[in-house]
Amino acid sequence: MSIPPLLVLQEPQLRIQLPASLYASLWVNPTEANLTAGMKHLYSLQHLLSHYLPYSVVAHPPEPGKLQWQWQTRTLMFTDLAGFTSLTQAYAQQGSVGARFLADLLNAYFSKTLDIVNASGGDLLEFTGDAILVEFADATPERAIAKAIRAGLRLQRMMAEFANVSTLAGEQAIAMRIGIHNGPFLTADVGTPMRMMRILLGETVRQAKQAEGTGMVSRVCVTASTAQQVANTFRFEPHGPGYVLVRDDFDAESLGSFDITLRQRRSTRSLLVLNQTPEEISQAINQLLAKNTPLISYIASPVLKLLVENASARTIPPMLSRPTVLFVNLLGLPEVADQVSSSVEETQLLEALSHLFAQINGLVEAKDGFLQKWTYHLYSDILICFGIPNAHIDDAIRAATVAYQILHLVTQFPPVSIANQSVQVACQIGLAWGTVFAGDVGQSFGRRDYNALGDPVNHAAYLMSQAAPNQILMTDTVEQEICREQNLLNVELPFSYRPAGELRLKGNQQLTPIFELLS
Repeated sequence: MSIPPLLVLQEPQLRIQLPASLYASLWVNPTEANLTAGMKHLYSLQHLLSHYLPYSVVAHPPEPGKLQWQWQTRTLMFTDLAGFTSLTQAYAQQGSVGARFLADLLNAYFSKTLDIVNASGGDLLEFTGDAILVEFADATPERAIAKAIRAGLRLQRMMAEFANVSTLAGEQAIAMRIGIHNGPFLTADVGTPMRMMRILLGETVRQAKQAEGTGMVSRVCVTASTAQQVANTFRFEPHGPGYVLVRDDFDAESLGSFDITLRQRRSTRSLLVLNQTPEEISQAINQLLAKNTPLISYIASPVLKLLVENASARTIPPMLSRPTVLFVNLLGLPEVADQVSSSVEETQLLEALSHLFAQINGLVEAKDGFLQKWTYHLYSDILICFGIPNAHIDDAIRAATVAYQILHLVTQFPPVSIANQSVQVACQIGLAWGTVFAGDVGQSFGRRDYNALGDPVNHAAYLMSQAAPNQILMTDTVEQEICREQNLLNVELPFSYRPAGELRLKGNQQLTPIFELLS
């Protein structure tokens, strides 16, 4: 029996979307049973993909490789978890047992968090470690802001359940910071058909993130300009220039039930019809491949492979690993998003950013790294890991090599003329090494993502923030790993480095030696 002609045309996608063993079985022996198994797998994969992406992407799948964007006014809420990173380090030596404990704790937290976010009318846009970014929309800005604030208050009340977590070191509390801001921002899809990314640009995003960073644990922090729009609905306390804290003086009944709207995610499920002919099954496979293709381009290839191989289990097993983590902050272009005044300038800006993202992802994938996501620690940051989910004996060397390649790419990038000014792109890069928790975070049967959490992520982000424009800083642990790998492999390094002083990193009592990577 030969493979149906319809599927021969789809072989490149079959290769990507089917587990290796199932692909081989279907290709060499396309029986009705194997075709049916392929159809069922693709159905499970489609359902799983819908949980790894924002509702806006799933509801309106973009065309892979097509640059598109829109301005919108929404209320953005950033949350961050305090206390989980220290738990990661405490369980670093517990292997699979430690990974499972951390996964269970984190997913219990995220499950409750996302229940509240969804019930409050929010759309989770992004996981970044133990932080999330959520947007709220409604007919008026005031209603969207009110939704976000009520969601924030509900979340802070929910955190009482995590005030006494039983750990190896006894009872420990984890807590949350929340920041909220309303305003216009630019949403754009950038990249290539191999890897797309949805990014947010504009001052609104930066102010929402700053509200979270400026805020207090167990409170909801709102920018003063946003709070003014709902001053008749909520009471606020001053919290430094430009920010206020929401006073939670609602009774349980009014806050718990008012304005909660249960919104169902758009279903991606298809009806699986039994007793189909091989031709009908082939047609169903073709349709599923076509539906999955635009969603797949938004998933990093290492994670996609894990999803494909684990689609039947519908989850990626957690693990503790020791990767080298990079944070790259792009300077110049993201800051001018609010200054563009025409579609021509918008196109110039986003074409330049799309080009940079595509080239950076190409450099990362060439060294078998993992470009996790576009984040907002400073303004427009890119999180990259070497060592998860795929580990190599020389991950630190690979990471450092890609870091200086990114620096070379950025410094050679031509200036972009936008808003009557010539914008020169620059970057800040930080590298750190150590133990992280890696795996699915989120809801078991709902919104989730593959994520990495731990000190190395925080340390790389901090070094990025301390680096000068077009400077690469790395921790002494990265330098030690590079030396170990170089001695083990007896290779010549394509870069050099030098001491760059000491810094006190989060979670460390002593100053940490820092090195500057040179090309």
